Amino acid sequence: MADIYIHFAHSWLWLVVAALLAFGFSAFAYRSTTPPVRNWLRFVLISLRGAGLFLLVILLFGPVVTVTRHFTVPPAIAVLIDGSKSMSVRDEAASKTRAGITKEILQNRVWEEIEKHASVKPFLFGERLSRLSSLSSDSISFNGPVTDLANAFRTLRTDERIENLKWVVLISDGAVNEGENPLYDAERLGVPVSVVAVGDSNEPKDVSLLHVVTNSIAYAGAKLPVDVTLRCSGYDNANLQVALRDERGSLLDRQLLATRGDG
Repeated sequence: MADIYIHFAHSWLWLVVAALLAFGFSAFAYRSTTPPVRNWLRFVLISLRGAGLFLLVILLFGPVVTVTRHFTVPPAIAVLIDGSKSMSVRDEAASKTRAGITKEILQNRVWEEIEKHASVKPFLFGERLSRLSSLSSDSISFNGPVTDLANAFRTLRTDERIENLKWVVLISDGAVNEGENPLYDAERLGVPVSVVAVGDSNEPKDVSLLHVVTNSIAYAGAKLPVDVTLRCSGYDNANLQVALRDERGSLLDRQLLATRGDG
């Protein structure tokens, strides 16, 4: 839909006066002709000259034509999907992994109803935020090394491709392990943020290898010290056996470690 407005540098009253003068002068100029012409032809000549003079006056008045077009931009809903490795964990009380539960959520027919009234913009986040072509589970991978939710909110706020953002839906296990507190960046979005919690936000029962430190040079027949740092979650006061093997899988050494709570 378009609205057209015409503005003049002077008052409309002067334009009316100019129109009367233009047609009055034309009538005066054609009050008599040589040779004489019929009345209808004289009327045509008066009208043409009057219209020409009036258009000239309009141009002298400096008209400004403003065309306003109206577009309806549908509300946008950003769907932030956690793509970190922690989504591949299956919680003890669940029959599927967190990623599997997420895929079921995205396949729900409720999204078809939402897309009838809004523009759904799916994103995958982990270390950084990336745009997805659709909510199809085939385009989603859960292999991100970290979860930086604050950066996801910050990137979404500065994305100029999203027009009329009205709502954010966050699908995540809540295991944020990188970046600042996401609450501040979520508030700066200025729109509601709905959270769909998937799985347990606590770390699963697991043992991970953080650091291995040893000498860069080794001598045949000499013992080589190896310092290992482990991180334990869910193993409180437990005995863990750590084995060191070579590239062929042969056992080189083993040691029994006693844990003292998580850490």
